[in-house]
Amino acid sequence: CPCLGPGGSTAASGSVHGPMAYNMDSSDTYEWAIARVPELEVNLASAMSALERVQADNTALKDVHNDLVNAYRRLQEQHERLRLQLRRDQQERHRLADEQQRQQAHWRAQVEARGRELEELQQRQSQLPPREAEALRLRVAEEVEAEVAQRIRELEIRIAAEQRR
Repeated sequence: CPCLGPGGSTAASGSVHGPMAYNMDSSDTYEWAIARVPELEVNLASAMSALERVQADNTALKDVHNDLVNAYRRLQEQHERLRLQLRRDQQERHRLADEQQRQQAHWRAQVEARGRELEELQQRQSQLPPREAEALRLRVAEEVEAEVAQRIRELEIRIAAEQRR
């Protein structure tokens, strides 16, 4: 114990430490202090080593902290970009759904108009010779089929373009 004086004796009160706690002369005190130098050097080297380890740990922790802060910022930026992209995609899908509904309403109106035309043609058919009536019916069917096929191709192209996004 560093409280022990020369010869391993302790101070009388036990509460005072160091060479003054002992009833010794100055030469004993000097020898006692000199004898403690190697122990103190070991303690100092140990403390310095511990300080270096703690400083290295501190530097490593600062690096980890900086890496985490940077990763957090990158994730925030990525989150914001993805959130904006999601909003744009949702708006585009909503716009396409509205456009599709308008297109369907337009087609319904066209089909209804064609249906009326067909009814008129059927009424006239009774007045037309069978050959002309059949030719007229085929021509109308081909026109409707061509229009529908063209619209289907256009929609398939749009769907494919949307899926590539």
